Amino acid sequence: MSHDDLDWTLLGLRSTTSFVNLMTARADPLADELRSLVVARIERGEWPWSFFCRLEERPRPVTPSAFRLIATADRSVAVAVRCPVCTSLSINLVSTAHVDVPFAHDRAVAVVPHVFEADALRTVTAFAELLATSAFDERRLDLEAA
Repeated sequence: MSHDDLDWTLLGLRSTTSFVNLMTARADPLADELRSLVVARIERGEWPWSFFCRLEERPRPVTPSAFRLIATADRSVAVAVRCPVCTSLSINLVSTAHVDVPFAHDRAVAVVPHVFEADALRTVTAFAELLATSAFDERRLDLEAA
């Protein structure tokens, strides 16, 4: 399945099904109706799927193609998600509806407090690059003056 199919098929935007519009008594394409509902929700800032980025410490909108691994537990699902903004990997524990049903967001999401090797190396590399700049010396001088 392509990323495009994975991300948009669940929203019903490619449906070939029609429904009887009770206002007009005509058969209308279901995809058109679903598209208008999805667009309205996204314009209000509500994304079909979301996750909590551990590195950025904030919720982020995401599409299912960003899911790297899904594992079921007793009453929850562990989802490893690659952040589309910072590219770090976070593991969220959520309900099955949070993953399976667009726009069904859990009130609380558990986040596994783990730094993965690639993210740790990126942090060390960024710090090493900062050490070589004058910004680091300026910050050190600011701290010494305080």
